[in-house]
Amino acid sequence: MSLFVPTDGILNTYVTWDDLQESVFEAFGKDAKLGPKKAVKDAGKKNICSLLTLAESKADMGDLGAFASEEFVNSMEGYLKTIHNTEVRLYKVLKQHGTDIPLPKVYFSQEFTEENPLKGYIIMDYINDGETFHIIDNLTPELLLEPLKALAKLEAVSLKFNVEEHALFANNPTIAAFSQFFSKEMAHYGSPSTDMVRLLCSSLSGKDRRENWESLLEKFYSFLQKEIDGEEMPYTIDMLKRDYRSYFPLGAIMHVMVIGMMFQRVNTDADIVDKAKAMGVLTEKLGAILEDVCEVHKYNKENPIQLPN
Repeated sequence: MSLFVPTDGILNTYVTWDDLQESVFEAFGKDAKLGPKKAVKDAGKKNICSLLTLAESKADMGDLGAFASEEFVNSMEGYLKTIHNTEVRLYKVLKQHGTDIPLPKVYFSQEFTEENPLKGYIIMDYINDGETFHIIDNLTPELLLEPLKALAKLEAVSLKFNVEEHALFANNPTIAAFSQFFSKEMAHYGSPSTDMVRLLCSSLSGKDRRENWESLLEKFYSFLQKEIDGEEMPYTIDMLKRDYRSYFPLGAIMHVMVIGMMFQRVNTDADIVDKAKAMGVLTEKLGAILEDVCEVHKYNKENPIQLPN
């Protein structure tokens, strides 16, 4: 059986009302019974979450080639399960550390496992007044300050993770098996510069990204300093900017593929009303990214990172 094969469960998934009822009992007690008028609907917005909903297409999709292969389907299924399990684990670890990162309240969660390969889900509060932004939307640099504060909070709490907690997100059985032999000093926790590249390339116009990337990194750094409250910073602001430049060519070029797919979607998606505006946003972002990938790569070659001996 596969996640991609529709069933008669909720929204054609393998999760049934009985599964959901048992989870509600565990979260709220035995008096919390789902009523006879219970209902469910797909709450996905802007073709993001809704793309994960199983649906039957009547259109002629032509020859899907490698995308229709069993190997591709299996790899995508594993990828989606990993994403879900990562979200479940993150909520649990953040709750244990008592952070004030803005999060919806989670009442119950179920991971995918070898024993439970088909029923992974989360019961949480529904936040209905949120607004979803896509890569066809340009935000102002000021609107990124709140996400940067949240990212700084997440970075700060991650510095408190023990090796076992980091292994939860590594998706590496070797790390999990030998985590007891790793010390904090030996562990590599990654760099937020990768998040910065993705956030800035997707959220800002090319012009705003070019003019504000350094000041936004400096803002993030100041937020992180406040969050760790006098503890030793894990890196300097110069190191953060260096890592941003180092990752930029690879991280930015990934957005080229996303933008390429979005051009077609803009033309076919009825929910996108102002297609000319969306095309203009994508064209400007794409042009700036392609130019900057070349420029930053050239800069990196001329200014290589000096690694310690």
